[in-house]
Amino acid sequence: MEKKEIIENVSNVAGLAVGTVAGTGLGTVIAGPVGAVGGALVGDAIEKVFKWAGGEFSKRILSKREEKRISDVMVMAKEKIESNFQEKKKLRQDDFFNEFDNRTTAEEVLEGTLLIAQKEYEERKIKYIANLYANIAFDESISREIADRLIRLSSELTYRQLIILCAVGFIQISGVPPKQDTYSEVSGLNNVSIASDIFDLYRKSLIFSSDAILNAAGINPSTLSLGGYGALLYNLMELRGISLVDKDCIDVLNFLGVLKKSMK
Repeated sequence: MEKKEIIENVSNVAGLAVGTVAGTGLGTVIAGPVGAVGGALVGDAIEKVFKWAGGEFSKRILSKREEKRISDVMVMAKEKIESNFQEKKKLRQDDFFNEFDNRTTAEEVLEGTLLIAQKEYEERKIKYIANLYANIAFDESISREIADRLIRLSSELTYRQLIILCAVGFIQISGVPPKQDTYSEVSGLNNVSIASDIFDLYRKSLIFSSDAILNAAGINPSTLSLGGYGALLYNLMELRGISLVDKDCIDVLNFLGVLKKSMK
């Protein structure tokens, strides 16, 4: 693909992302005349960020697959932002969209998000990475530093680790009891791999345990919970949207002893 084509395609994606969000619709979802003015200002802020990203990435050489990933994240983030407004959520009113040294935090965070998406070969993660950026734009408790850490974590974690966060969150919210005792050993390559992923999340302090976990074979599913950045990722990436009936998720739920076919 010629560089000119890449530039035009990425710029068009930026235009699509801006057009729907910053155009019709924003002012109407915020009630009252003040809301109409606020909607216009919000539209300008978002439009500027996406236009900046389109211009920035139009200067970079991208493979066809990288271009698609970036396009998908921008479009999905746009759709999630629009959905947040429809749910009457309020865009951040802090300095997230304010310029400092000719850049805004919103631009920095979006650039980081797009760079992660560009190299993300597990493309099932793309939707959740887009959710992360869109929801950070509505949460003033997420500082620049926390946002940077969350973006890096979204890159480091495998899709199955996102499934594990989803499954542990599901157990916490639903109250469905998992396996109550500690594994004495774990057999089978797939189960060993799941145990290793859980242990890695525990060492990263994304999953907590009321009992110390010394190795991947010493996991008690009933002691697991989300905390810290793990809980933030669960909420901001909206991992609850992962289908619990997918085979990969069923494997994790089986390991945690949630399903009838629990492991011994």
